[in-house]
Amino acid sequence: MPDAAPAGSPVTPSGPPPAGTVIEVRDEEWLVRNSYTSPSGEYVIEATGASELVRGRTARFLGSLDGPRILRPEDTVLAHDGSRYFRRSRLFLEAVLRRTPLPQIQTGLALTDGFLLDRMDYQLRPAEKALADTLRPRLLIGDVVGLGKTLEIGILLGELVRRGRGERILVVTPAPVLEQFQHELWTCFSLPLKLPPGLTRPVLLTTYNTNLAADLKQRLRLLGGEELLRRVHVVSIDQLAREVVAEHPTSDLGSPLDDEAALNLWHTVCTEEGVYDFDAEFLDSEFKHVILAQGCGSREQYFRAERPGRGRLQRPERRLVWSLVEAYRTRLAGPPRRTTHALVADTAARLEQHRMARVREQQRYKAEQGGRDLLHREAGSGMWLKPRYQHIVVDEAQDLSASHWRMLRAMVPEGPDDIFLVGDAHQRIYSHQVVLGRLGIRTPGRASRRLTLNYRTTRQILGSAHGLVDGESFDDLDDEPDTLDGYRSVLTGLAPQFWRAPDWGTEMRALATLIQERHDRYGTPYAAMAVCVPDGASATQVAATLGSAPFGIPAVEIGRDGPGRGEGVRIGTMYRFKGLEFQRVFLASVGEGQVPHQRIETFRLADPPRYQREQKRARSLLFVAATRARDELVVSWHGRASRFLPESADRSAYSAGAFLAGDGPPSGSHAA
Repeated sequence: MPDAAPAGSPVTPSGPPPAGTVIEVRDEEWLVRNSYTSPSGEYVIEATGASELVRGRTARFLGSLDGPRILRPEDTVLAHDGSRYFRRSRLFLEAVLRRTPLPQIQTGLALTDGFLLDRMDYQLRPAEKALADTLRPRLLIGDVVGLGKTLEIGILLGELVRRGRGERILVVTPAPVLEQFQHELWTCFSLPLKLPPGLTRPVLLTTYNTNLAADLKQRLRLLGGEELLRRVHVVSIDQLAREVVAEHPTSDLGSPLDDEAALNLWHTVCTEEGVYDFDAEFLDSEFKHVILAQGCGSREQYFRAERPGRGRLQRPERRLVWSLVEAYRTRLAGPPRRTTHALVADTAARLEQHRMARVREQQRYKAEQGGRDLLHREAGSGMWLKPRYQHIVVDEAQDLSASHWRMLRAMVPEGPDDIFLVGDAHQRIYSHQVVLGRLGIRTPGRASRRLTLNYRTTRQILGSAHGLVDGESFDDLDDEPDTLDGYRSVLTGLAPQFWRAPDWGTEMRALATLIQERHDRYGTPYAAMAVCVPDGASATQVAATLGSAPFGIPAVEIGRDGPGRGEGVRIGTMYRFKGLEFQRVFLASVGEGQVPHQRIETFRLADPPRYQREQKRARSLLFVAATRARDELVVSWHGRASRFLPESADRSAYSAGAFLAGDGPPSGSHAA
């Protein structure tokens, strides 16, 4: 039937065709409503569009001008339908029926036997009630989980479409169930719903912080435009964890504390409990990297937890730590309710693992049923179960915690190209020591590739940065050693420049003079230069010095949301420089007692493993900061140079005091 075609050419009428005749005008079909002969002898046809392009439109045609041709049913030739089970013919008939609306006065249901569902009388009542109002049906459906609210909506929509009242359908629903809604309306009711662009994003691109995520999103936009961004979910790992927790209706963790507030709460807990055996930094680290990382939900599990590289902790000490952890969590739960980013990640990991377990159970059950779609089982579960992503790409992988990795592992099924990660253990600055193999992420052998060619930093800067981490051992994120052997740069440029000062004030004024000269003499924009300091207080002081007389240099402090916009020298801590890049970088206050901080000396004898961890992290921070420079790196300090700098640095350094007095070498002697 769908291949039906006329046997010959349509007949041209000799006079006005009667009402009800189907005619063809300008390659479109029309249904004659009225026809008559005008006083001039010309016959006029009033018709309504019948074919798809003109359906529903009214028009008036002149016989001599428009040349209407009559389509006669007796001229139709029926063609054989060779499709299986006459599928094409059935689809044709279905399309015809859908284009033939029922009268509004017919309130009975017309399609209950044509839907792909097990008929339940109570599921038909909402549609019957709504259709009883022939003018403007309105209905609120409220019921418990699993009784088929989605099916009831589909029945109503199908009946409205059958009556010609469903030309445009708008669905407003939470994002996590939108795909499920689309799937069920199509498979059960043959109602196609178009999802908004970007909703179905099978690829996740994530990294440690919001600054890096924003930069990755911009780079992805430059590579593939908005069309590519619609297919990729770009988000920081902590924001992703918050989105996962926010989807769960029973999760109410409260607002997350920043790192400083979390440490202050540990201080408060220790004071209230009268326990001063451990400092806040140790307790916060133990909570994140041992208790949460290994999923210790009870004291007994914590007693058995491994603590590689963290020194020995006897059972009485662990019992005391656990009591402080319980007090800490009690304070977080009390009004006002608060949480930490580590707790949010841990909660998100458990939710995703539970979700993936349900996905696997659904797949197992489906396999037992011969591979048939389990629409009603899925509808009853409250969600269309499937893995959240098909592929995951992770940048700065070395800074993700075990909770982050558990969450990611549960978001994508295991298989080829499931997780692609990029990381450098030499840039690990958050003390997250994980072994990916123990978390279900396989990277050894041919699954991994070592990158050795640097396209950003010059050979001179890269060589000096390598010297900062000499003598330390690093792993490859899977409990194997990693080195910088073979790393090289394709660029060449200036050798790093060293400056020493007698005090902090002199150092800051010398930095301001150097920056001003780079701008005035060499034309380097202020926004292309950055000052990196060990702590936030130093950043504020540098910004004040740059803005004061006689310099008047605009400055922008790098915050949690990135370097910001506008013309100004960027100033931030070494942590904030992660993932950024500048033409000229000034590393300030790189002196002994600042890098590494003098407080780690208290652990040299009392806790040697912790002393080594803190010193290693300080080296990695300095390495990260140094490799942010593209063309020029300037390192300065006051007092004694950091132990991490090369021994020749102090001997070859220029004197900031002599430079400001006009007795030293020209500051631009090494400038490009």
